Amino acid sequence: MKVSVVTVTWNSATTLRDTLESVLAQTYCDIEHIIVDGGSMDGTMRLVQEYEPRYNGRLRYISEPDRGIYDAMNKGIGMASGEVVGILNSDDFYTSPDAVEKLVGELVGCHVDAVFGDIHYVDDKDLDKCVRYYSSASFKRWKMLLGFMPAHPSFYCRKQVYERYGMFSTSYKVAADFENLLRLIYVGKISIKYVPMDCVTMRTGGASTSGLASHRQILADHVRAYRENHVRSNALLDSLRYVYKVVEIAKYKLIQNRTMKKFLVVLLLLLVTVSLQLSAQTRSGTVDIFMGADFNYRDIYFNNRVYDVLLNLTPGIKWNMGHRWEVAAQVFVPVVNQYGDRYKKVRLNMAVLSKQLVVGQHWKMKLSGGLFGSERYGLDLRNMFVFNPWLAMTAQVGLTGYCSMATGWEASTMKRLTAQVGPEFYLHRWNTQISIRGGRYVYGDYGMIGEGFRHFKHVSVGVYVSYSNKGKEDAGFKVIMMLPPYKRAVRKINIRPASNFRLTYSVEGNGYANCTYFTDPEQNEREGWFDRDLLPWGTDTMTPDFTFKRRKEEKKNEE
Repeated sequence: MKVSVVTVTWNSATTLRDTLESVLAQTYCDIEHIIVDGGSMDGTMRLVQEYEPRYNGRLRYISEPDRGIYDAMNKGIGMASGEVVGILNSDDFYTSPDAVEKLVGELVGCHVDAVFGDIHYVDDKDLDKCVRYYSSASFKRWKMLLGFMPAHPSFYCRKQVYERYGMFSTSYKVAADFENLLRLIYVGKISIKYVPMDCVTMRTGGASTSGLASHRQILADHVRAYRENHVRSNALLDSLRYVYKVVEIAKYKLIQNRTMKKFLVVLLLLLVTVSLQLSAQTRSGTVDIFMGADFNYRDIYFNNRVYDVLLNLTPGIKWNMGHRWEVAAQVFVPVVNQYGDRYKKVRLNMAVLSKQLVVGQHWKMKLSGGLFGSERYGLDLRNMFVFNPWLAMTAQVGLTGYCSMATGWEASTMKRLTAQVGPEFYLHRWNTQISIRGGRYVYGDYGMIGEGFRHFKHVSVGVYVSYSNKGKEDAGFKVIMMLPPYKRAVRKINIRPASNFRLTYSVEGNGYANCTYFTDPEQNEREGWFDRDLLPWGTDTMTPDFTFKRRKEEKKNEE
C-alpha cells in the first residue's frame, strides 16, 4: 500500500533537511514524498533538488505561489497517488524510523479509515529538549466538542476519505486542521484507531503554536467550525482544553521526571520541618478539638428499603501554629451504616498541612499537602485574585493519587492532575454569591459547575448546576448551617462542636462526575478556602458568625 507524505514549504531551508532525512530513514519502503513549495527564495528548492537522487523516483515537487499553507496541503493531497495520505510539516521530522510502518500496519490490520498517535514538541534551538508531550491516547469523538483533536501530524488517512468528505477549508486562518478533522471524525464518523507511539517531533513556533493572538484566532476558528458543521458546542466549552494543556505540560515535567518527584517529596518534608520550627517559636499557637457529623443517604429499593443511610461521627483536630500554618486531621466513626462493609471501619479521613499567604494587595493563596477528603492524597494549591469588592477570580490545581483506609491500606501513584478556574461575583446588597468554575476533576472528567448562594445570619442556602462529560447534566441544592455557640472563648486548647453542618442534595447523585476534594475538615462554601481576615472578600465582609473572647488571665498578662 503506497503512502503519500505531503510536506508544505516556504523559505524552509534551515529546517527541511531534518524532514527529508527522517523520510529517507523510514523502514516502510512504499513512500511517495510530495513537496509543495510556495515560491521560496532562500534555497529551499535547491535543497530539495539536492536530495532528489536519493529518493530514486519517489520524490515529487512543485514550486509556485499559493493562497496559504492549507491551500498548499490541498495541492499535495490532490497530487498524491498513494492510498494513504499523511502530512509532515517542513520543520517537523519523524521521531523513529518505523513510525510510518507502524501507523500503516495498524490502519491495514484494523481495517480503519484513519490512524493517529502521539507527538512531542521540542525547543527549536535545542532539539533534545522536550517542552511538551501531546498524547492522543485519551482522545474520544465527543472531546472535539471541547476543542480536542488527535495530534494532526500523526494523522494518516485513506485518500478516499478526503475525496468523500473534502480537504482543508482555505478560508480558515489557523485552525483549518481542526475544522477538517471535525468534519471527518465527528460529523462523518469515519473509523479511527489510536496507535500508542511517539510519531513526530515538532519544533515550537508553528502556525498554531505561537503567540496569544494565535490562540485567540484558534478559538474564533473553532467556534466558526462548530457553527458551519452544525455541531453543538461553544467558546466556553472549547476553552476548557487550555486547562488540559496546562495539566499535560505539568504532567510531563512532574510525573515523567524522577528528579521532580523526589523534589516534591523533599518539599513536603521541608514544609513539615519549617512548620514545626515556627510552632516552637510562636506563642500564638492554638489547638481546636471538635466533633461533627457526616450524613449520607441514597435512594434505592432493596431488601424492602427505599433508601440507605450512612452516618459518621467526624471528630477532628486543628493545630494553628501561627504565621498561618495549620495542621488538621479528621477521623470517620461509623454510627449507622447501610452502605456495606467498605464503610464499617473507623478510618482516617484527612490529615493535612497547609500554609496561607497574601501576594501583593489582591492575591491570596493556600498550599496544602497530605491526605485530603474524597480519598485523595497529594499536593494542592488554591488561589483567589480580588479585582474589586464584587469580582474575584479563583483557581485550583492539584496533583493527587488515590488513598483509602476503608478496607486496609489502598493507594495509587500520585499522578492525577486536577484544575478548575472561574470567576466569583458577590452582590453585597443581597449577600448573594455566584461562582462559575470549569476544568478537570478527580476522576479525569471535564466539566463545569455554577453555584448561587444567598447568605443569611448563620445560614447559607444555594443551588447549583453542573455538567460533566461523564455524568452529563446535574443539579441540586446546598444548605450550610453554622453551629452554636456563636460566642466562643479562645484558649490554648479549645473543645467545641464543628463550625458547620453541610447538606448537599444532587438530582443524579453521580459520585464520579465533577468530583472535587476538601483540604480542610470544616471547609464549606460559606467560609470559602481562606481565613476571613486574610484579604477579606465576599462573606468575609459580613458580620462574623463567631465572636471570640480571650480569658482574663491572658488579658492580665498583656497589661
